[in-house]
Amino acid sequence: MVREEARETSEHRLPEEWEQEKLNEKLKLISEAILEGNHPTLSITYFVPDTKKTGGEYVTVTEKIKKIDIVNRKIILMKSRNVGRNNPEIDIDEVTDIYGDLVNHFDNIPD
Repeated sequence: MVREEARETSEHRLPEEWEQEKLNEKLKLISEAILEGNHPTLSITYFVPDTKKTGGEYVTVTEKIKKIDIVNRKIILMKSRNVGRNNPEIDIDEVTDIYGDLVNHFDNIPD
């Protein structure tokens, strides 16, 4: 019990409006690349809620993107070999940043 109380979590932070707009532009560009038959490798930082207490942690993964599911608001990653039957998914609403060659130019545009 003491170990659980000592484990620190981060507070979930909602993106500012300009950050959300930038993320939306990045998601649009990724979707267009996928429609053209490309599956870009990108790094995605997102919030993972803690199952036992308030808060959670921010995680960054670098993977190929299989699909952007706008209806269910998920980013579907390419399945790594020998890792279950389902492709890993990230909830779009938990994403705080996306970076990689395809989308980095958005970070150089003045706000």
